[in-house]
Amino acid sequence: MKILLVNDDGFKAKGIRVFANKLASKHNVIVAAPKSASSGFSHSLSLGRIIKVKHKVIDNLDYYIISGTPCDCVKYGLLSICPDVDIVISGINDLTNVGTDCVYSGTVNAAFEGGILGKPALAVSMNAPNGYYDDVATFILNNLDYLKSLSNGEFVPTINFENERKENWKGIRFTEVGEKKYNDWYEKCGKGYILKGNLIPPKGDENVDVVANLNGYVSLSISRLTCESIVIENKEEESKKICW
Repeated sequence: MKILLVNDDGFKAKGIRVFANKLASKHNVIVAAPKSASSGFSHSLSLGRIIKVKHKVIDNLDYYIISGTPCDCVKYGLLSICPDVDIVISGINDLTNVGTDCVYSGTVNAAFEGGILGKPALAVSMNAPNGYYDDVATFILNNLDYLKSLSNGEFVPTINFENERKENWKGIRFTEVGEKKYNDWYEKCGKGYILKGNLIPPKGDENVDVVANLNGYVSLSISRLTCESIVIENKEEESKKICW
């Protein structure tokens, strides 16, 4: 199949290089990646700002290096480079994207942008302290048809690996997206401040992605692109509670 591969760590990141080469062993891969690391960019687009695009051949693959956000890469890729791709894949990110981290993740939101534009999409993230991506890349390659079947544009699977090597995976869990909380603070850094934080141990069972990952499982969650709203009963009564 024809794949548009994107990430939020930048085109130089080892994760996307290993992933691109692995996928290219069986598929046609086009890479569109940010010029520099763009973690935490969520679903931002360069609205009203010029982006620059440079084409480069790396490892015999076409790389389009874009001076924008991860979602810019997807949008430009699908509108201007390869509108006929079969799937958009985002990753491999070098940290997991589970729980409420998905709100901030450029990796996950790049996959969502693919879904918004009508393509099956998949986000892949892992905890990679040693930079070993081969087992995760092989797993995705071997299961790509199945993973693609879980995404119809409206739904996007996000798959997360807490451990780099296959021998350390306990198995796979189909999970819900949970909460991932930190005790955050801003620390003085030179003339400014930098955000720091420690993970608050999550609560719940292994049906939640945060817990399943920390317990050594590969977690697979499927998220909706639409912002679903809850139904408000007694709307007139509720509206009286609003202060004007």
